[in-house]
Amino acid sequence: MNNRYIKERKTRSQNILSFFKGIIIHWPTSLSVLTFFSLACIIKSRVPDAILSQVNNTAISAASILTAVLITFLVARVIQIRQERIAVWNEYHVLTQRMHHFRGAVYPLFTSYNFWPNDLKYDMEHTYKDLTYYDVKKSIFVHGTDLSDLAQKFVNEEGGAKSLYLQLRTFFKGDVPHDISMFKGEFDSHLYYNTDELERWIMFDCGNGLYYYFNHKYTVYQNDFHFNNISSRDQQSVIDHCMRIDPERYRNMAFGHSLYDSLGQQFSSQLLPDLYKLSRIVNGKLPHSVSLLAILLTLLIPFGIIIPFFISLGLLPVGFAVVSLSGILSLLVFIMLTFYKMLSKEIKIDQNE
Repeated sequence: MNNRYIKERKTRSQNILSFFKGIIIHWPTSLSVLTFFSLACIIKSRVPDAILSQVNNTAISAASILTAVLITFLVARVIQIRQERIAVWNEYHVLTQRMHHFRGAVYPLFTSYNFWPNDLKYDMEHTYKDLTYYDVKKSIFVHGTDLSDLAQKFVNEEGGAKSLYLQLRTFFKGDVPHDISMFKGEFDSHLYYNTDELERWIMFDCGNGLYYYFNHKYTVYQNDFHFNNISSRDQQSVIDHCMRIDPERYRNMAFGHSLYDSLGQQFSSQLLPDLYKLSRIVNGKLPHSVSLLAILLTLLIPFGIIIPFFISLGLLPVGFAVVSLSGILSLLVFIMLTFYKMLSKEIKIDQNE
């Protein structure tokens, strides 16, 4: 009973702490809301209706000017963002095609039963069909994450070939384009990669297994990989994919572990990070400052223009001017409290850009 009571008190304390922590984190919003209700009480109790009517007309003019400024800024900023995305689109498309060719180059290894040790592929697609590379590596890359029973079983019996296979599976499972015709056609594919998935590949260092097992540890694991069991047609397909990624780099390279070693290094150091950077630009959300100003604009129009306008026409009683003026002033307080932080975020250069 005492343990249950202590647990309930602890939970209640954590909830209260989280509540006040949220208020502190969002203190500009909290202070603006407090300003709104405080001003509403003060104006309603101390300002006569005659003065409210005069101030109401002034509020319409001031809010209209501020609205025009915000609309002009937002339209100009959105046009600028669009131009930035258009400027990098061609490069983004080219890198996307190279990513398709990278996946096309490793696809024959992933799908082959004879390249891997006996029964490895069958075991991976049955015993570990629901296991992902992320499940195994989360305990390393994500602090405080425990392994699932299946992941723990995999780690206990893990071999180099199994680890590489699981890593390659990330390129063909999950939120990625699944149309394998892109690996076989001669024309560009208009399928693109989810930015979050690219970020996960970077976070979990997907692709490093190619140069790890085919270079650093190849002498240890070379008997696990059977390149000669890949058909000559698939070998030529792999070389063709590599040539379309970088003709200079792969021109004189034959099919084998050295080719995949070089491919893995290029993928991890150039292709993946470059595509991720451009994907953030092309597919990214609106900047925080733009989203914030858009919200302020949608609040300013009813508080500063629509309500005062209806009051001037006599469609609303003068008492509604209390709501209008309190809303306008609280929005100005919010802008004052967040303007510097908003500008700082706007000029900050992201390390991923």
